[in-house]
Amino acid sequence: MRVSSKGQLTIPRRLRQKYGLAPNTEVEFEEADDCIIVRPKAPDSAEACGDFSPSPPMLGDDPLEEAPPKPRKRNPKVTAPEYVAKMDLPADHKRLMEEAADRFCAKSFLPTIGDIRNFCEIYQIALPKSGSRASSIPRVFRFLAAMDTSELQTMLDNGLFSGPARYGLVSEAIMRASDARIRARNQVQATEFKRDLLEQP
Repeated sequence: MRVSSKGQLTIPRRLRQKYGLAPNTEVEFEEADDCIIVRPKAPDSAEACGDFSPSPPMLGDDPLEEAPPKPRKRNPKVTAPEYVAKMDLPADHKRLMEEAADRFCAKSFLPTIGDIRNFCEIYQIALPKSGSRASSIPRVFRFLAAMDTSELQTMLDNGLFSGPARYGLVSEAIMRASDARIRARNQVQATEFKRDLLEQP
């Protein structure tokens, strides 16, 4: 703490509260053993310091007192086009991703959270925890980025996942194809496992 150019200083709030130094309280100074004593001015100046009941907390009158923290602003959600713009992809795939992002914003691709959940179930992606479309952007567009370019092109050309009206039979076909791929992969793994067992000495 420093004394100002006018000889002023700020008494810490803890001490002001303890000794009842409310705003406009008169104080007196006394020299004693190379120090200065500051005490509230009382009718009887011989009254000992500290016999005063503390005043209620005083807020905002201490220039050194830290202001209460301001509520943090929530970061705005990143839009699908903004998310895709940051992705490092080959030019052809990037163009398709940008188209998918634009359609997502226009709600002509995955227009509802229900459509997004169905999309995640079909492609075996972890379901979004939040109930907002914006919160699903990272997982959906990361998956689309890993998808084969021709498959993504077919999805966009045929308007897949554009809403309930065009969803039913197409989603069933995709689910059947996905199940077939999983079964084929499991069969290959089982065959390799058996072969490894037979080759063991």
